[in-house]
Amino acid sequence: MQHVPVTFAWSFVKNRKQTVTLQVRERSWAVNLIGHTKESGAELSGGWREFVTENGLMDGDVYIFELIERNDIVLKVHIFRC
Repeated sequence: MQHVPVTFAWSFVKNRKQTVTLQVRERSWAVNLIGHTKESGAELSGGWREFVTENGLMDGDVYIFELIERNDIVLKVHIFRC
């Protein structure tokens, strides 16, 4: 699972659990976003492991989520390798 900062997550979270699309270049992955309370934020779960594996993410890598579609929740992911 990947924690999503509270102020970012709750700016677009509509339901406690929903599917979001993560995009890197021309590829995309469907990932579950589970919202908790407005104090604790949200987490990316189902599908996150596949996203990590297919993008070769490692401890120390930095990724930035950019909201590019609010209605269907599409997040462009910018990856910076350590």
